[in-house]
Amino acid sequence: MKGPLILSAVLAATLTYLVSCEKVTDEEMVKILRECIRITNVKSPDELRCFHNREDPKTRSAKCFIGCLLERLGLLIECEFNEDNCRRFVVKTGGKEKYGTQLYNMCKESVGDGDDCCDTGPKVWKCIIDIDESTGRPI
Repeated sequence: MKGPLILSAVLAATLTYLVSCEKVTDEEMVKILRECIRITNVKSPDELRCFHNREDPKTRSAKCFIGCLLERLGLLIECEFNEDNCRRFVVKTGGKEKYGTQLYNMCKESVGDGDDCCDTGPKVWKCIIDIDESTGRPI
């Protein structure tokens, strides 16, 4: 029982900057994290350390976890990354619609139009990290 709680705490801490603007309660975020852990069969916090280190996920379950998380937060819809999803996500998180279009335009080439969350999620993650590192702030 202690393992899932520790894993949830690690995830909540390491993914904070990605979801900090998302308007979900702590309780809702814990529910999302637990659901994605269960669905993707994450077994250890070590699998997800890449998020804390801002690196590409290495294991299949870590790749699928980030896809699950981004889908639950609304950035991916049915595992697709497209301009409408980006605009909806940015508006939902309190930003202007034009920033969703900018996010899409900055990431569309590297993300592509895949329909597998385990493939698309990590590409979106990497693009967000790259934008954050180049601008000095999260989107």
